[in-house]
Amino acid sequence: MKVLKIDGNVSLERLKNLSAVWGRAQNVSVVIKPYLTEIEMEHLVQIAIELGPDDFGCVVLEGIAEMDHVPVRLLKRIFDSGDKGCIESVCLRNDLDPELRLCCFGKELEHKLK
Repeated sequence: MKVLKIDGNVSLERLKNLSAVWGRAQNVSVVIKPYLTEIEMEHLVQIAIELGPDDFGCVVLEGIAEMDHVPVRLLKRIFDSGDKGCIESVCLRNDLDPELRLCCFGKELEHKLK
């Protein structure tokens, strides 16, 4: 299995290269550095969104949405900019603020909160 590692200082160009590798590979895993600072999270969300309608960008956004201690403003950006998987990753969190919880209410999710 190929493992693509992403840290908080990755450039847009590097993310594009990883996206190309991810798109060609059949057995690949994406690992995002687990303890990103808020600045690193913000940077990574921004460049993942800049990838445009790219499946790999959404994989990165989903990974961030599933991390601990993600600021609400970044969760809102992921919710607003991501695909269905991103929305689900945000909506399945237990620590949503009331505004985001309301956004999630009524969304059809494949998985349910435990």
